[in-house]
Amino acid sequence: MSCSSLYGITKDYKGKEIIEYKNSWYFSPVVWNVLSDKLLPRKYGYIQNVIGLDGQEVWKNINNILNDSDFLADRVVWELSNQEIFRTKDKNIITDCIRDFLKVNSKYDKSDEDNISVLKRDHIIERWNEIATDIENLNEEEYPFFVFKNTSCDDSVEFWFIKYNEESDEYESRGLNECEDLVTEFVIIENNSIVDYIPNTEYKY
Repeated sequence: MSCSSLYGITKDYKGKEIIEYKNSWYFSPVVWNVLSDKLLPRKYGYIQNVIGLDGQEVWKNINNILNDSDFLADRVVWELSNQEIFRTKDKNIITDCIRDFLKVNSKYDKSDEDNISVLKRDHIIERWNEIATDIENLNEEEYPFFVFKNTSCDDSVEFWFIKYNEESDEYESRGLNECEDLVTEFVIIENNSIVDYIPNTEYKY
């Protein structure tokens, strides 16, 4: 079964997996389905799916709508699910957004069988509150940044923090600031609002 995880990022931009969560379907895929149901029309009676054949277009449509939105909970949780990097100094705002998302979006993504929103299911509520609490408990001095990794089926986050050494034929630790490719962004929150996204190739601590 795939897992998701919380990564702390140090001042020298090195990443460390701090906590692993069993069953990666309990967070990011829930976010994508709920926001698709909330923001996009259904297609042939079904919620448009980020993981489906039209997934890239669905993702783009949701992202465009949220970039013009002032509703912080939806925007923050969306960016968490997209493996964007947040500053730990904003952790209280972020955890409030996770808990607010659970409450304000509890009418979306209802099962055809029992008509209950996925966000009202006990195991989902438990997982979301667990993630929020773990973010709250991050030590800002030790980890000034963090990222939520969606699934162990994808190792892209790990490769932000390692590089291949041809001489030794081994992978070595590196800081994200050494990564020359655009792989993620730092989300900048000021005055309870997302004000900017800074590419990893440009961010300076």
